[in-house]
Amino acid sequence: MNLKKLVSWPVVALESLAAVALLAMMSVVAIDVVLRNLGVGYIVGVLDLTSLALIVATGFAIPVTFARNRHLVVELGTSAMSPRNKARLESVWLCLGGLLLFYVAYVVLQEGLHLAAVGRYKGILRISPLVHHSLVAFALLASAVSMLVMAAHKWSGRDRLEDEEGGAVL
Repeated sequence: MNLKKLVSWPVVALESLAAVALLAMMSVVAIDVVLRNLGVGYIVGVLDLTSLALIVATGFAIPVTFARNRHLVVELGTSAMSPRNKARLESVWLCLGGLLLFYVAYVVLQEGLHLAAVGRYKGILRISPLVHHSLVAFALLASAVSMLVMAAHKWSGRDRLEDEEGGAVL
């Protein structure tokens, strides 16, 4: 399996899930507003549903930005550096950030497990905190992996992920 197939399908899947979550969040809020204004009723747990969709939309979009090299890079104090050294410095920061995100994902998941074990629930729908924490942990892990992959490619001198023929993957 080449790098293009290995990397592109998870990125497209995460991007699609983020877009669906954003559409769902907007739809739930819009339908709730219309129902309330018509005096027909309301959607129970709209805040709970919106918060879950927001976690998915933002959390799943972040790894896509790293994989597509669209993340924000601040270049203070690096103007005198060669492009190769800038890329290597960014690679170091991406590695450190990726490792930090692995640790944060672990802490978030442990917190979710603890809250679920003591019987806590969130919101009107009484959703287990493990659902929210698992989604956040997954998004953090996907971001960490994206950061480490980008770090490896920047270190090797490539700015974007490329397949064997040199074509851009994303």
